[in-house]
Amino acid sequence: MESLESIDFSGNQLTGEIPQSITNLNFLNKLDLSYNHLEGKIPTGTQLQSFEASDFVGNKLCGPPLLLNCTMDGKVPDDDASDNEKERKNHGVKWLFVSVAFGFIVGFWRFVGPLFIFKSWRCMPITVSLTMMCGTNFNHIWKNPSTIWKDALTIKAL
Repeated sequence: MESLESIDFSGNQLTGEIPQSITNLNFLNKLDLSYNHLEGKIPTGTQLQSFEASDFVGNKLCGPPLLLNCTMDGKVPDDDASDNEKERKNHGVKWLFVSVAFGFIVGFWRFVGPLFIFKSWRCMPITVSLTMMCGTNFNHIWKNPSTIWKDALTIKAL
């Protein structure tokens, strides 16, 4: 096992601390522990400090190669950075709902609004109203079914 070159444990919901014995893997050139539930100090060793900080993101880890320094007892200092990140993500989700609702409201009033403004449009057939609002002729949608079959079965002569 000491000859392992690459380990990818990302997104596996691992918990606890990174074991010190991982520093014995001398041939390790790729280690990805991102997005787990690991916490504490990253063990010091020749290999682990050479990895990128992105390989440890999504955990409560501290020490090199991360910019976050550990407290004296090797724990991650309590800061509001993770709380700010969660709050920012929550605002992103809320903005999604706001934008969907806004789009629905604008789209709804795009077609219903003119009916409130122009009283003459209220009594028109819907094909005429849609043609005036969108600039496209919608008469072909509301054809008589017998006309549709007649058109489909008729071979037009050149």
